[in-house]
Amino acid sequence: MSNDSSDDNVPLQDLINTSKKKRIRCSVLEASKHLSNHTYETGMPCNCSNLRCFDVINSSKRQALNRNFNKMKDRNEQNAYLCGLISMKDICRRCPRKDESSTRLRDKSCPYKVRIQYAEGPFEEISVCQAAFISLHGVTNRRLCTIKWYMKTKVE
Repeated sequence: MSNDSSDDNVPLQDLINTSKKKRIRCSVLEASKHLSNHTYETGMPCNCSNLRCFDVINSSKRQALNRNFNKMKDRNEQNAYLCGLISMKDICRRCPRKDESSTRLRDKSCPYKVRIQYAEGPFEEISVCQAAFISLHGVTNRRLCTIKWYMKTKVE
C-alpha cells in the first residue's frame, strides 16, 4: 500500500504551527460567513395600498431578485448594491405641531427602488415602500438603518 495522499504534500511545520482548534474554528467561521451572506429569503408582503409593491412585482421577479442578491460576493458588495437603490431627498415641507427646538425632526426622506433585470436585457426600476424593500431583499431593518446612516454622513 502506498501513502500517496494529499496529506503527505502538506509540510510538517505547517501542521505543527496551527492547532486543531484554530483549523476547525477558522473553517467554521468562514462557512458561517458564507452562509449568512448567501441565504437571504423573501419575507412577508407589505400590503401597502399606495404603491401595491407585491402586486406589481410577481413571484418569478421576486425569486430572480433574491437569487441575484444572494449571488453577490460579500456583504460589502451587497451594501453597495443596496445604497444604489436608495436615494436621499431633503424634506420639502414641514408642519411641526410643537416647537422646532424641542422636537427631533428628520432631515432626509428615502424613496426606495427595486432593480429587476429581464433575460439579459435592460433593467427596470420599480418604486417600493420601505417594508417591501426590506422584505424583497431579506435584510433586517437594522441593516437598512445602518446603510442610510452611512449614506447620510457620507453626503454631508
